[in-house]
Amino acid sequence: MYRCVRPIGAALALALAGSFAVTATASAAASPSGRSDLRAVAPARAAGITQAGQAYMGWSAKAHGGPAAAGRATTGAMLTPNLTPTSGPQGIDVSAWNGEVDWASMARSGSTFAYVKATEGNYYTSSTFAQQYNGAYNAGLIRGAYHFANPSVSSGAVQADYFVSHGGGWSPDGRTLPGVLDIEYNPYGSTCYGLTTSQMSNWIASFTSRYNSLTGRDAVIYTTYDWWSQCTGNTTRFNRTNPLWVARYASTPGVLPGQWPAYTFWQHASTPIDENWFNGTTSRLKVLARGTCLLPLGAPTHLRVLHEGMTGSDVEYLQKALNELGAHLAVDHDFGPATLSAVKTFQREAHIAVDGSVGPITWSHLKAELASKACK
Repeated sequence: MYRCVRPIGAALALALAGSFAVTATASAAASPSGRSDLRAVAPARAAGITQAGQAYMGWSAKAHGGPAAAGRATTGAMLTPNLTPTSGPQGIDVSAWNGEVDWASMARSGSTFAYVKATEGNYYTSSTFAQQYNGAYNAGLIRGAYHFANPSVSSGAVQADYFVSHGGGWSPDGRTLPGVLDIEYNPYGSTCYGLTTSQMSNWIASFTSRYNSLTGRDAVIYTTYDWWSQCTGNTTRFNRTNPLWVARYASTPGVLPGQWPAYTFWQHASTPIDENWFNGTTSRLKVLARGTCLLPLGAPTHLRVLHEGMTGSDVEYLQKALNELGAHLAVDHDFGPATLSAVKTFQREAHIAVDGSVGPITWSHLKAELASKACK
C-alpha cells in the first residue's frame, strides 16, 4: 500500500520587509504594478521592461544572446505557438504581457502544459494570473505558476511565502505542476543582484527549502547556463533535488548548468510566444504534476547508493520496485547482472544517466514512476 504526499498548506505570509538592500538608487512607495524605486537597466528596456513587475521568464535569454525583443505579444490573436506534435509534450509560459489567453485555441494548437507568472519579488502580483491559470486548467492543460526572483529586495524564504500566498502553491489533483523559481539576469541592476556566488546559492536554498516546507514539493529552477555559471559559480547544490528548466534558443539545450544530469523543461523559442519542451512522455509529465508517493510500509528507512555486487534489504526493495514497473527479477537481495540490466533499462527510459548505479536521482525517478501507479 502506498500513501501519497499531501501539501501541508500555505502558511501566513511573513512580513515583507526584505533582508537585502535594494540596489536601485531612487526610492519611492511601491506602485500597483511593482516598486517605483526599481529602475530597469538598458538591456531590460530593450526587452520591453520599463518598471518593476514587468520582468518575464526568458527576458534575459533575449537580452543576453537570444533573439532581440521589443516588448511582448499582448493580444490573443498573436498567441499561436509553432508546436511540433511529434516532438513530445510541449507547452507555453505566459505573463501579464500576454493578456487574456485563448486557452481553447492553445489546446487545439498542441499545448499540453502552461506555466503562468504569478509573482515577482515581494511586491508584485500579476493582474492576469487568475484568467491565465484557471483558463489553462479549464481548457484541459496541465498548469503551473512561476515566480520571478529578485534577490536584491528580500530573502528567498520571504519570496517563497509571497509566491505561495499569491497563487504559487500546489495541489495533488494531477493537473497542477510544482511551482517554478525563475532566477536569471537582474533587469533592475547588477547582474547577480549584488550577491556573491555563495550568497546567491544560499538565497536559492532559502527559497526552495521554504517552498518545499509549504507545499511538499521541490520547486523547478528556471535559469540559463551563463547566468548560473556567473552568479552561483555553477553550483551543483540543487541538481539532485530540483528539476531544471533551461532556457536556450537553439536546436539543442546545450551544456546544462550545475551539472544537472538532464533537463526537465527546455525553453527553446520565444516567438510568437515562449515555447517549451518537456523531457519525457505525457505520462511522465502527469507524474510530475501528481507528485511522488512515500515508500511502501516496510521499506528500508535508509536507501543507499546501490551498484552491482551489493546485497541487502534495500536491494530487495529495488528489485520489488523494478518488478512493479515491469521487470521480471528474482527477489534475492543480490544486485547481480540481471538487476544491473533492469536498472539501466529504467534509467534509459527515464532519460537520466545510464550508469547502472542507483543514487538519489534514480531513486527519485523510481518513486515518481511508482506514483503514477499508486497515486490515483
